Amino acid sequence: MRARGFTLVEMVVALTIIAILLSLAFPAMKALGKDDEPTHITSVLDLSRFLRARAMSENRPYQMVFDQQTIYGLRYFYPYQEETTFTEFLTKLEEERVKRKEEIARMEVERLQLAQDLADPNNPPPPPPNIDDEYFVRKLTLPKDMRVEVRPWGDVIWKPLDGTTIHRWVFQPTGLCDPMLLRFGLEGQWHELSFEVLTGDLGTQRFYAQ
Repeated sequence: MRARGFTLVEMVVALTIIAILLSLAFPAMKALGKDDEPTHITSVLDLSRFLRARAMSENRPYQMVFDQQTIYGLRYFYPYQEETTFTEFLTKLEEERVKRKEEIARMEVERLQLAQDLADPNNPPPPPPNIDDEYFVRKLTLPKDMRVEVRPWGDVIWKPLDGTTIHRWVFQPTGLCDPMLLRFGLEGQWHELSFEVLTGDLGTQRFYAQ
């Protein structure tokens, strides 16, 4: 007896069933991977997307600054590279923020007094400035003993952040940013992330021991 092969219709039906099963399984696998993703990785991805969106909406550059144990999201662009210079900048920024907050508090007292004198609900005085927008800083503290290394575009050697230098990742108003490799190490295990140049979003990631 000759072996009977598959007809074209049977092959199309089989491929269709396989495609449907894969389409149902992929979202579940993707969701599972997201649930298993470390908290600090999720926080870094959320911050990068947030900064890129603000850079585009406000038409000015934002940046992430990586140091040994902390990742900062900042509104301003400065060409610092050393840890001491960046720390001095943060101290000065905080001093300016406190002074500005005191000034806004005085302005709020005057605003309330003006509103009481005018007593015109149709023309209320303007609200006070948002101190968080004027001195925008977001900070992510990494787990203790975690190592952070970066590899900028074109470099072949990983750059460890050991407390003496920092690394800046700038998001331009156009939405573009430098492609970058970032990895986190803890107890001999590394999690490596690759970011895209056009979107600043996560491209690939991998886990390995070293």
